[in-house]
Amino acid sequence: MSIIRSLIRLVDPIQHREEEAKHKRWMQQFATPDPDDGDPPEEASLMQDVPIPRRCRVCGRVEKEARYCPDCLADTLTPI
Repeated sequence: MSIIRSLIRLVDPIQHREEEAKHKRWMQQFATPDPDDGDPPEEASLMQDVPIPRRCRVCGRVEKEARYCPDCLADTLTPI
């Protein structure tokens, strides 16, 4: 808080309240909405349940739910 705002608060509390209300309205105008508010988009909720198929970079094996290739025993699976 600047010195001027502190002095205005002491000298003229009505003006201070008006400026604070104006500042609050201005901040709410540019506030971003909270992503946790409201329903999630339908596409995102549907995509959460679908496993992503992955292919091994070394042997080419395709797995749906694994992160490690069972043949190579390594973390070589990449999303298709």
